[in-house]
Amino acid sequence: MRNSKPQQSTPDSQPELGLRLREVRQREEISLRAAARRMGVPVSRVRNEEANVNLLSISDLYRWQSALRVPLSEIFEKPDSHLSSEPRLRACLLRTAKTAKS
Repeated sequence: MRNSKPQQSTPDSQPELGLRLREVRQREEISLRAAARRMGVPVSRVRNEEANVNLLSISDLYRWQSALRVPLSEIFEKPDSHLSSEPRLRACLLRTAKTAKS
């Protein structure tokens, strides 16, 4: 049975993911309200996820990807990153999976 209480983020877990979600959302010109509507969640949850208050599960990331209508790699990609998108995506998914297990 899944715990309904969201996990709290730790300082070193997914430190930039929320910021990246916000950057992509704003770049795609999607308001907080529109993003929340597309995801079927309250605006406060979108805000919290962008602020790294809650740890994001893989299903949360899929929900974001669907709402933003961008490839999942776009969420993890940093413009100045030295890794190509595929290894970067794998690394981010691995970090997310490890965080979800703990």
